[in-house]
Amino acid sequence: MYLFKILRIVGIDIHGMSGCGAFEFIGPGQCAALARGTNMALGWATGISKADANQKAVSQCIAYSGVGCVALLAECN
Repeated sequence: MYLFKILRIVGIDIHGMSGCGAFEFIGPGQCAALARGTNMALGWATGISKADANQKAVSQCIAYSGVGCVALLAECN
């Protein structure tokens, strides 16, 4: 549920993407992060800390052909 919150905070309309939606449930002691590239590629990941989740989200963004990927924000449970 936190990823949904993160996507809404950064203004990404997940319900307008061809009818698709995205959400991630994270358990106690986990963090979720979202990264975006300058070409609008997205990456998200979970980790044991905000820094860990951010690094993994940026890596995911790059793996999805992202250019200039940066972590937008992270939230922990």
